[in-house]
Amino acid sequence: MQLFKRSDVRELIEKNIDADPAKLALKLNVNRDVREAVCMQIKMLKRAKSKLPRHYQSRCWLPQLALEQATSEVVAAEKFSGNGLLAFDLTCGLGVDSQALARRYERVISIEPDAELAEVVRHNLQLLNIKNVEVVCTTAEEFIANWKGENPDLIYLDPDRRDVAGKKVVVFEDCSPNVKEMLPRMLAISQIIVIKCSPLFDADQAFAIFGSLASVEVISHRGECKELLITLHSRSAESRNLLSATVIDRDRTKRIAVNERLILGVKPLWRDDYRYLFVPDVALCRAKLLRSIFPSEAYIVSENGYVFADEVPEQFCGQYYEIRAIMSYRSKEIMTLLRNENLKQATLLQRDFDKQNFEIAKELKIKEGGTFKMAFTTIENVRKVIFLR
Repeated sequence: MQLFKRSDVRELIEKNIDADPAKLALKLNVNRDVREAVCMQIKMLKRAKSKLPRHYQSRCWLPQLALEQATSEVVAAEKFSGNGLLAFDLTCGLGVDSQALARRYERVISIEPDAELAEVVRHNLQLLNIKNVEVVCTTAEEFIANWKGENPDLIYLDPDRRDVAGKKVVVFEDCSPNVKEMLPRMLAISQIIVIKCSPLFDADQAFAIFGSLASVEVISHRGECKELLITLHSRSAESRNLLSATVIDRDRTKRIAVNERLILGVKPLWRDDYRYLFVPDVALCRAKLLRSIFPSEAYIVSENGYVFADEVPEQFCGQYYEIRAIMSYRSKEIMTLLRNENLKQATLLQRDFDKQNFEIAKELKIKEGGTFKMAFTTIENVRKVIFLR
């Protein structure tokens, strides 16, 4: 960190920002420590250019592990909806979430137990001209236990889901900081606790663990599930088991929220004449919102599968296609149809199917790609192929 504060090091980084770090390392005529620091930071800044554009533009100092674990700026900007006087970020890391909170709260206290990383974040905050975030070097457990100031409006934490040996952990008690251990104290001083979980965390599990205190939000970015957030309200009456999905695309952000949890339940009778096939965005699937946004007559194959319906719901996010025809998967019949249409390649989509795309292409003797599309799934134990427009 001290190296980075030197003007000559910063000048070298700026001068060579567009260079290939590997090639630069071979020709940069400076001492080894400076050369390694310059080349590493150029490498990290290139990685951060799309994920953390403000950090890139401000030429922030970016430790490799902290950068890899950081939330992207676009996701961080969408994950907090409230505002107030004071917020705690108990797991600072590179400080991206703290910076997002700083745009909504007058004061943010950010906790980082690693002294060197805490100093990096303080320096970066100066470069970013963010003045309402205070970085405190201590553990989350010690800070919460000893806090005697005003009650925060919100407490946020993203617990480390790996143990000291680097092995992934699942239950909150094994995470660092220990969420379950700290929870009574956090609920005593703040009305809202926001916990970031693994994108693979099951939404139903949040309600099983935290009951009526919880609401769940899933955030996706360009079709990839990025975060699952559990919000705990200190007064259970204020939480209505809200499920929501925030879908961030290139040119828009859409949020879908419901105030009740609906299970898929009994499926309607299958029909071969549905008008549309829907490929829901992953956030809708992970938040288990399909039954909430599609009418009862829509056929939902599974929580992560296709949906068949005759109308496009207003709240739908994802891709959908008009259906040309649906038939059972019989390779010889499909090959004959393709041959009659003089089709030698097709874009293949599949969910809830027992073959991968390359296996389907091999069996049908076609190449993958092109504008013609086919989808494959399993309906009531029968393999189906859907020809799409």
